[in-house]
Amino acid sequence: MHGTWKVAGILAVHLLGACASVAKPAATSSDGWLPARDGTRLHYRAMGEGRDTILVVHGGPGLDMNYLAGGLGMLAERNVLIFYDQRATGLSEGSPGERISMQTFIEDLEDVREGLGISRVSLLGHSWGALLALRYAASHPERARSLVLLAPMEPGQRFRAETSERQKRARTAADSVAIARVLQSPAFRAGNPAAVDSLYWLSFRTTFRDRALAGRLVVGSTPRTAEHGGTVASQIFSRLGAYDFWNTLGQVRAPVLVVHGDADPIPAAMAQELARSLPEASLVIVPAGHFPHAEAPRQVRRAVERFWRELPPPDTIPPRG
Repeated sequence: MHGTWKVAGILAVHLLGACASVAKPAATSSDGWLPARDGTRLHYRAMGEGRDTILVVHGGPGLDMNYLAGGLGMLAERNVLIFYDQRATGLSEGSPGERISMQTFIEDLEDVREGLGISRVSLLGHSWGALLALRYAASHPERARSLVLLAPMEPGQRFRAETSERQKRARTAADSVAIARVLQSPAFRAGNPAAVDSLYWLSFRTTFRDRALAGRLVVGSTPRTAEHGGTVASQIFSRLGAYDFWNTLGQVRAPVLVVHGDADPIPAAMAQELARSLPEASLVIVPAGHFPHAEAPRQVRRAVERFWRELPPPDTIPPRG
């Protein structure tokens, strides 16, 4: 187990692509499984009711829906939210190997959309999930109705050095000691989900604007996530290499809302450049770090619901371009 978690350093460099949830009662939900094109069964959970159906793409890579589903439950009061576990994590089938790649994850997202019977899908992605949503929308512009990018990962390397430096400044000596203690613990080496969650939580806490609010986070990794997550992340980033998708953003024809925390280690300049590079995008900056939905839930809810409310009804938006 511990060998696969060399990826902890990779996650730090790429700013965790991950997400977390506020511990609160969730809306009534139902679970199911959908087949990907290679037969892998992907787990999903639907919650809420309302005018719009939103497909939520969690962060990572190598995490699952659990740490995001609770925190975004506030958006299920007026909308149907559908979360799914990316392959090899959560309750979805699969294991690390050659099928773990950005392209496969894009195909999985398309298979989930098709399996749910959604003609044109509204996506909400956080961090790595936002990057995946962007890549999906660029690859399937006729299928993307709208995108909400919450604390998005950069689609390239322009701001990587600045992001890394901001991360280093945010991590204290005490943080490093606490993280090392978890990494060296027998429970972590044995793949205990609670120990794996501790590692994530300690890392996530360093990205908060107000660390006192980090206690709201509930990671909730499943045993499969604890077993495979580090390897999945390592394989994804290894195969992506020094990726650069900036020049593909013009292929995204759907309207986009970017929500970014003013204290996110990923600099606000990246979010501003991202919004400028997309054909139809707006940017909202909120007082938060890398988990705006946990630190500034009212501001996030107001911005996101306004964006969705101003969209035409789902069946009246024609494909663009």
